[in-house]
Amino acid sequence: MFPNCVGALDGKHINIIRPCHSGSFYFNYKKTFSIVLMAVVNSNSDFLMVDIGANGRISDGGVFSNTKFFEMLENDELNLPNPMPVLNGKDPLPFVFVSDTAFALRKNILKPFGHSILRSDEMLYNKTLSSARVKVENAFGILSSRFRILRTVINLSSEKASTVVLA
Repeated sequence: MFPNCVGALDGKHINIIRPCHSGSFYFNYKKTFSIVLMAVVNSNSDFLMVDIGANGRISDGGVFSNTKFFEMLENDELNLPNPMPVLNGKDPLPFVFVSDTAFALRKNILKPFGHSILRSDEMLYNKTLSSARVKVENAFGILSSRFRILRTVINLSSEKASTVVLA
């Protein structure tokens, strides 16, 4: 359990055919053409927010920073609980979302330490954060198992593929 964690966020590449006249616009680091499914899930792997359609060339952090959810988070419009102490602490800490290293560190978004040599407390933090973040990976796995089209190359335009994924 990660203290004061309200959700985990990540992106999943949905493979599509190369859109006409798009050049490398949808070409991602996996060397496929894709759109990005961005999601926030809770501790039960239930989807709280989804955004679909950004081109696969954009990083997960870049996709997230262009979502309505991010805008609402930045403007304190998500109605998150007030900060409160965790464990035996006295100082109140904000409620947070956990992410991977592709996302920018913010007041309400935590990510793992990225350097290669970590102190023991940093390793413990990364392990605890990872155990909370696995919920979003599980949610994507469940979604892909149930809707197998998400494991294929979708033979539709990016706009129509986005509609299919949201359905």
